[in-house]
Amino acid sequence: MNIKKLIPNSNIRNWVGPFNDDEYYYDLGKSQAEKIIQWLSVKPEHKILDIGCGCGRIAIHFLNYLNEEGSYIGIDSNKELLSYCKDNITVLRRNFQFQYVDVYNRAYSPQGKINTQDFVFPIEDESMDIVILWSVFTHMYLTDIDSYLKEIHRVLKKGGLVLASLNLNNSFTKQQIETKKSHLDIKYFIADGLFSLDTDTPESGFAHDEDKVKELYWKYGFLIKEIKYGIWSSKELTGEFHDTIIAQKLTTKSCD
Repeated sequence: MNIKKLIPNSNIRNWVGPFNDDEYYYDLGKSQAEKIIQWLSVKPEHKILDIGCGCGRIAIHFLNYLNEEGSYIGIDSNKELLSYCKDNITVLRRNFQFQYVDVYNRAYSPQGKINTQDFVFPIEDESMDIVILWSVFTHMYLTDIDSYLKEIHRVLKKGGLVLASLNLNNSFTKQQIETKKSHLDIKYFIADGLFSLDTDTPESGFAHDEDKVKELYWKYGFLIKEIKYGIWSSKELTGEFHDTIIAQKLTTKSCD
């Protein structure tokens, strides 16, 4: 299948980033999909949940990878992006489904009616092998991440894996920001363990205290298998832009 024909026009894809260049958009999605497959050992029969799927930048690169036993479910709070996915991806393969969720976020879905902490994923218990959150936790408060991790634990099969990108704050990143060596100037104190790019709309970009984030994963029975540190915090580094946490569900029930 020629998936390059599924590159949306710039009016659609610029909702999720500065993607004026077709090839850059395609290559970034391809690179991220390849890393997901490699880092999480994704198999063609796996069932994947993509939280914050946007217009399918990553999803299209699984069209030629997942078999008929596998599935890809994307959820997002942007109706226009979800409509694009349904009209252009689901029509090609029915095991690729996309669902709108009316969840509030001041930066990305200010009209949303559901509070993040009240949101229940429209997914059955222990039905997913893989959960992806690319540039989602970077726009969420710690209390909201707490709620999402509880739901992720519910929908993942035992032994399932979750990949999430964040900006993790630690002594190194703080030093890089203070000396203006970081790519992102996340310097505004919002709350304990939380800094932002912007005081008016903090959800535009957060950095979370690394230890507090780890505590949330442990709270819900996740083993953090690996943290891949990104380059957001230092112009001297190479790799993915954000930090990436890869964790595995160990227990059958989340903690209350």
